[in-house]
Amino acid sequence: MTGLYYGNLADRTVLCRYLVLSRTFLLYAITSLYTCRSLYRIFLKWSNHSINPMEGVDLEYLVMCGWQFQSVMSMTFLLYWQYHGVTKFIIEHIVVPKAREGKCCPVYVVLRRTMIRWLMIAILMTSCFGATICVDNVQKILLSGKSIFEPMLGLHPLDFLYRTIAIYGIGVWNFVLCFFVVVIRSLSLELRDFNRVFADLLRDKPLYSLEVERKSEKLAEKLLLAFAAHNRLAKKIRKTDKCFQSYTFAMMAVGTPMTIFALITLIRRKSWMGLLYSVHDVICCTVHLIGFTVVPAGIYTEFRAIQTQLYKNTAIWKEYNLKLYQIARMFTENVSQSDIGISIGGFITITKSLVLTCLSLVIPYVILCLQLNIGASNTLYRSVNNSTI
Repeated sequence: MTGLYYGNLADRTVLCRYLVLSRTFLLYAITSLYTCRSLYRIFLKWSNHSINPMEGVDLEYLVMCGWQFQSVMSMTFLLYWQYHGVTKFIIEHIVVPKAREGKCCPVYVVLRRTMIRWLMIAILMTSCFGATICVDNVQKILLSGKSIFEPMLGLHPLDFLYRTIAIYGIGVWNFVLCFFVVVIRSLSLELRDFNRVFADLLRDKPLYSLEVERKSEKLAEKLLLAFAAHNRLAKKIRKTDKCFQSYTFAMMAVGTPMTIFALITLIRRKSWMGLLYSVHDVICCTVHLIGFTVVPAGIYTEFRAIQTQLYKNTAIWKEYNLKLYQIARMFTENVSQSDIGISIGGFITITKSLVLTCLSLVIPYVILCLQLNIGASNTLYRSVNNSTI
């Protein structure tokens, strides 16, 4: 859907190979140049001494440029993943095994719903962004009373091309997020299914009909097998985390300030049309923050849910068995002390507590910016720099 996936080039002819690569890098180059143009315009506005730095900040345009920058980073990561075989590993070891099981697998059924839901969200956000741009341009044209081909109010004959590139870039950004969410959700569902099977294993009725000694030996054997399976899931999660840790760091580093700017713009809106624009911006930023925080936090929670099941099961701790005790203790310590999960940059694991901390910091920053009147007027700037005061 992005036009950037070139698949296995070895199976293609030489001509087809060059055509696919040319298409991929042409789309990447066009989007990158447009983003550089947008960032350069912001740099000129801030570096121009005739424009007050505090007054010249257009937060709405800054949010759009932040989205474009995120779209270029998403394209870069998507090409990087294909070149280093990350996409192939994810498809073959995470998505395809569940798809082969088909409708009989409850994990695949839920994963399919998640995929459809996030694809619809990506398409809807991209469509709304395109509609917002079109309505904004039409409104400017109607207010100016000029022809659509005349340069006015920042519009020019190439404006349609610029808007198309912007919509395409935002679409790539949304679809790469959808890919990330589906992969992370797949691992989370796999852990949930493992926890369900493990709970059934501990409640196995034939196991309780055995004698105490045989029951402990049988339970220790099953517990050891479950421990090995849990470690295999941990290795898969750790490898997936290495693939995505730079991506999550880059997206969170840019996405969090954009959310704050979008909220400030929403609060300062004075017209209904402008309010609709800002509501769209806030919703998009919120959806992306949910995709990069709430969804990965589920892996951390599901991975440690098995520890509660071990502590609550009386069959493990009621009758003393040294081997069973050692395996259970090794299992619980391994789960509690490990940092398995999706991390931001590889140095902090995304958890529910981290999500709450991020949300609790967003509102104070918004209030601080409102108090300082950043991006709205130059009152503060004049009062600070006026030498006559």
